[in-house]
Amino acid sequence: MMEHIFRAYDIRGVYGVDIDENVAFKIGRAIATYIGDGREVLVGRDVRLSGRALKDSMVKGLIQGGCNVEDAGILTTPILYFSAVHYKKDAGVMVTASHNPPDWNGFKIWTDEGFICKGKGMEKLRDIVIHEKFGAGRVKGRVKENPNIIPEYKRYVLERINIKSNLNIALDPGNGSCSLLIPDLFEE
Repeated sequence: MMEHIFRAYDIRGVYGVDIDENVAFKIGRAIATYIGDGREVLVGRDVRLSGRALKDSMVKGLIQGGCNVEDAGILTTPILYFSAVHYKKDAGVMVTASHNPPDWNGFKIWTDEGFICKGKGMEKLRDIVIHEKFGAGRVKGRVKENPNIIPEYKRYVLERINIKSNLNIALDPGNGSCSLLIPDLFEE
């Protein structure tokens, strides 16, 4: 396990070099240990090719650690954060490497106490992973999918915005996950 993947604001590295399914599983177990078993975690991912495998392994670690997981599928990081609060979850984990090249991937973690980052839990999470000091997870958690997150987010936004004139809009989502939302949202 390489300590350098634990950054100031997230966990990230090159897939297959720094981060793989085994690391993702350990991060899931560490998050469950950090927040406590029986807690509710919303999990999503971006469109990176390694995202599904890393998300699935991390989810296995979360449920083995006793957390219940709601799988949000592919979405943007801000929508994951919004939805974690909207659905009153105890934590949210986004599998993404943000702006980094496609061979990178990682994890952005939010809890009901705030974002896990340097000075606010990242060091503790890192130590749990590196030393494999995982909690027992008294009861195995469960996982379920939520296909309604993007439609509910769209409804939330549309209820709060009223544009009275036509607009000409240009958008380049850069083949990112916002491609799933923005064109329909702008049209509506």
